[in-house]
Amino acid sequence: MVFSKKIETASDKALEMCKEIFAEIEKIEEYSYFVVKENEKFGVIDKQGNKIINSQYDSIKIPNPTKAVFFCEEGETTKVINEKSEEIFTNLDEVEPLKLKNISS
Repeated sequence: MVFSKKIETASDKALEMCKEIFAEIEKIEEYSYFVVKENEKFGVIDKQGNKIINSQYDSIKIPNPTKAVFFCEEGETTKVINEKSEEIFTNLDEVEPLKLKNISS
């Protein structure tokens, strides 16, 4: 009887751990875009694995991983690029991504 009680306790702990893991996986599945590193340079793929931005930048920030807006740094230059690899916000002197609460990039 004591043995089965220990198994039940271990199972309960395992179940709780799985719930935490699955909660994190669910959050990740909500993301549409991800930064990837290839040959020491960074690019962007979508959740299907399609290459959106070639791996040619020193750094890429995605302020909101559900939106196709990417802050791409190459040397001293920062460009804002969309999912079509078009530079956007070119009429601005300086751009900086804002970090949204509960979203990491």
